[in-house]
Amino acid sequence: MNEDFNCYIDIPGTDTRPSDIDIVDLIEENKCTFSDFTEIYGYLQFIGGKNEAKAHILNLSGKMVTCDIADMETAHKLAPSLYYDLLRLNGKAKYVIKDGNPILRGFEIHSFFTIEKPSISKTVDVLSEFLKEKYDKVEDPVAYFTHCRSLQRTADSLQSRANNPGRSL
Repeated sequence: MNEDFNCYIDIPGTDTRPSDIDIVDLIEENKCTFSDFTEIYGYLQFIGGKNEAKAHILNLSGKMVTCDIADMETAHKLAPSLYYDLLRLNGKAKYVIKDGNPILRGFEIHSFFTIEKPSISKTVDVLSEFLKEKYDKVEDPVAYFTHCRSLQRTADSLQSRANNPGRSL
Protein backbone atom coordinates (compact mmCIF):
# COMPACT_ATOMS: atom_id res chain seq x y z
CA MET A 1 0.00 0.00 0.00
CA ASN A 2 1.37 3.38 -0.96
CA GLU A 3 0.62 5.86 1.84
CA ASP A 4 0.83 8.87 -0.50
CA PHE A 5 -2.16 7.65 -2.52
CA ASN A 6 -3.99 5.85 0.32
CA CYS A 7 -4.80 3.05 -2.09
CA TYR A 8 -3.42 -0.29 -3.20
CA ILE A 9 -1.22 -0.34 -6.29
CA ASP A 10 -1.02 -3.61 -8.22
CA ILE A 11 1.87 -3.83 -10.67
CA PRO A 12 1.67 -6.95 -12.84
CA GLY A 13 4.82 -9.01 -13.25
CA THR A 14 6.97 -7.39 -10.60
CA ASP A 15 7.86 -7.83 -6.95
CA THR A 16 9.18 -4.28 -6.80
CA ARG A 17 7.79 -2.00 -4.14
CA PRO A 18 6.02 1.09 -5.55
CA SER A 19 8.54 3.40 -3.88
CA ASP A 20 11.33 1.76 -5.94
CA ILE A 21 9.82 2.51 -9.35
CA ASP A 22 8.54 5.49 -11.23
CA ILE A 23 4.79 5.21 -10.67
CA VAL A 24 4.03 8.08 -13.04
CA ASP A 25 5.53 6.15 -15.98
CA LEU A 26 3.47 3.08 -15.13
CA ILE A 27 0.30 5.13 -14.89
CA GLU A 28 0.93 6.76 -18.26
CA GLU A 29 1.52 3.33 -19.82
CA ASN A 30 -1.64 1.84 -18.19
CA LYS A 31 0.47 -0.88 -16.56
CA CYS A 32 -0.96 -0.74 -13.07
CA THR A 33 -4.31 -0.66 -11.36
CA PHE A 34 -5.39 1.21 -8.25
CA SER A 35 -7.76 -0.26 -5.72
CA ASP A 36 -9.48 1.65 -2.97
CA PHE A 37 -12.59 1.42 -0.84
CA THR A 38 -15.37 3.64 -2.11
CA GLU A 39 -19.12 3.72 -2.67
CA ILE A 40 -21.41 3.60 -5.67
CA TYR A 41 -25.01 4.84 -5.79
CA GLY A 42 -27.48 3.11 -8.06
CA TYR A 43 -30.26 0.58 -8.63
CA LEU A 44 -29.87 -3.19 -8.59
CA GLN A 45 -30.84 -4.54 -12.04
CA PHE A 46 -29.62 -8.15 -11.78
CA ILE A 47 -28.30 -10.44 -9.08
CA GLY A 48 -27.24 -14.04 -9.52
CA GLY A 49 -24.59 -16.70 -9.38
CA LYS A 50 -24.56 -20.06 -7.65
CA ASN A 51 -21.08 -19.94 -6.13
CA GLU A 52 -19.86 -16.44 -6.88
CA ALA A 53 -22.60 -13.82 -6.76
CA LYS A 54 -22.63 -10.96 -9.25
CA ALA A 55 -24.78 -7.87 -9.43
CA HIS A 56 -25.49 -5.38 -12.18
CA ILE A 57 -25.96 -1.87 -10.84
CA LEU A 58 -27.42 0.96 -12.91
CA ASN A 59 -25.51 3.92 -11.47
CA LEU A 60 -26.84 7.46 -11.26
CA SER A 61 -24.99 8.38 -14.48
CA GLY A 62 -27.03 5.76 -16.33
CA LYS A 63 -24.14 3.32 -16.80
CA MET A 64 -24.34 -0.37 -15.92
CA VAL A 65 -21.64 -1.54 -13.52
CA THR A 66 -21.03 -5.28 -13.09
CA CYS A 67 -20.02 -6.03 -9.52
CA ASP A 68 -18.77 -9.01 -7.57
CA ILE A 69 -20.41 -9.56 -4.20
CA ALA A 70 -18.04 -10.32 -1.32
CA ASP A 71 -20.18 -13.11 0.20
CA MET A 72 -23.46 -14.93 -0.31
CA GLU A 73 -24.98 -13.46 2.87
CA THR A 74 -24.63 -9.95 1.41
CA ALA A 75 -26.12 -11.21 -1.88
CA HIS A 76 -29.17 -12.64 -0.08
CA LYS A 77 -29.73 -9.38 1.79
CA LEU A 78 -29.30 -7.36 -1.42
CA ALA A 79 -31.78 -9.38 -3.53
CA PRO A 80 -35.04 -7.81 -2.22
CA SER A 81 -33.84 -4.41 -3.49
CA LEU A 82 -34.00 -5.58 -7.13
CA TYR A 83 -35.30 -2.80 -9.45
CA TYR A 84 -36.79 -0.69 -6.69
CA ASP A 85 -34.51 0.75 -4.02
CA LEU A 86 -31.85 3.37 -4.49
CA LEU A 87 -28.74 1.86 -2.92
CA ARG A 88 -25.42 3.07 -1.54
CA LEU A 89 -23.02 0.20 -2.18
CA ASN A 90 -19.77 0.13 -0.21
CA GLY A 91 -16.84 -1.89 -1.44
CA LYS A 92 -13.49 -2.12 -3.11
CA ALA A 93 -13.14 -0.52 -6.52
CA LYS A 94 -10.39 -1.26 -9.02
CA TYR A 95 -9.32 1.48 -11.43
CA VAL A 96 -6.93 1.85 -14.35
CA ILE A 97 -5.67 5.24 -15.45
CA LYS A 98 -6.42 6.12 -19.06
CA ASP A 99 -5.48 9.50 -20.49
CA GLY A 100 -4.94 10.76 -16.95
CA ASN A 101 -8.43 9.75 -15.76
CA PRO A 102 -9.36 6.85 -13.48
CA ILE A 103 -11.60 4.29 -15.21
CA LEU A 104 -13.57 1.87 -13.03
CA ARG A 105 -12.63 -1.72 -13.96
CA GLY A 106 -14.27 -3.62 -11.14
CA PHE A 107 -16.19 -3.29 -7.91
CA GLU A 108 -16.71 -5.77 -5.10
CA ILE A 109 -19.72 -5.07 -2.88
CA HIS A 110 -18.95 -5.50 0.82
CA SER A 111 -22.04 -3.84 2.28
CA PHE A 112 -24.96 -1.67 1.22
CA PHE A 113 -27.56 0.72 2.54
CA THR A 114 -31.00 1.48 1.18
CA ILE A 115 -31.59 5.18 0.58
CA GLU A 116 -35.00 5.87 2.04
CA LYS A 117 -37.52 7.55 -0.18
CA PRO A 118 -39.61 10.13 1.64
CA SER A 119 -43.35 9.58 1.74
CA ILE A 120 -45.56 11.63 -0.57
CA SER A 121 -47.02 13.56 2.37
CA LYS A 122 -43.51 14.44 3.61
CA THR A 123 -42.52 15.56 0.10
CA VAL A 124 -45.65 17.72 -0.22
CA ASP A 125 -44.99 19.27 3.20
CA VAL A 126 -41.41 20.17 2.25
CA LEU A 127 -42.51 21.58 -1.12
CA SER A 128 -45.33 23.55 0.49
CA GLU A 129 -42.93 25.15 2.93
CA PHE A 130 -40.49 25.96 0.12
CA LEU A 131 -43.17 27.40 -2.15
CA LYS A 132 -44.75 29.36 0.68
CA GLU A 133 -41.47 31.17 1.32
CA LYS A 134 -40.84 31.66 -2.39
CA TYR A 135 -44.28 32.92 -3.38
CA ASP A 136 -45.39 34.65 -0.18
CA LYS A 137 -45.14 38.07 -1.87
CA VAL A 138 -47.24 37.09 -4.91
CA GLU A 139 -50.53 38.93 -4.54
CA ASP A 140 -52.44 37.27 -7.42
CA PRO A 141 -51.19 33.69 -8.02
CA VAL A 142 -53.43 33.15 -11.06
CA ALA A 143 -52.08 36.24 -12.82
CA TYR A 144 -48.53 35.35 -11.80
CA PHE A 145 -48.67 31.82 -13.24
CA THR A 146 -50.51 33.01 -16.36
CA HIS A 147 -47.65 35.45 -16.94
CA CYS A 148 -45.09 32.66 -16.34
CA ARG A 149 -46.82 30.42 -18.89
CA SER A 150 -46.87 33.29 -21.39
CA LEU A 151 -43.14 33.78 -20.92
CA GLN A 152 -42.56 30.05 -21.40
CA ARG A 153 -44.59 30.02 -24.65
CA THR A 154 -42.56 32.99 -25.92
CA ALA A 155 -39.30 31.24 -25.00
CA ASP A 156 -40.47 28.03 -26.73
CA SER A 157 -41.41 29.99 -29.86
CA LEU A 158 -38.04 31.74 -29.98
CA GLN A 159 -36.23 28.42 -29.48
CA SER A 160 -38.24 26.86 -32.29
CA ARG A 161 -37.32 29.75 -34.61
CA ALA A 162 -33.66 29.42 -33.67
CA ASN A 163 -33.76 25.67 -34.45
CA ASN A 164 -35.56 26.22 -37.78
CA PRO A 165 -34.22 29.51 -39.19
CA GLY A 166 -35.63 29.06 -42.70
CA ARG A 167 -39.15 28.34 -41.53
CA SER A 168 -41.54 31.07 -40.51
CA LEU A 169 -43.96 30.45 -37.68
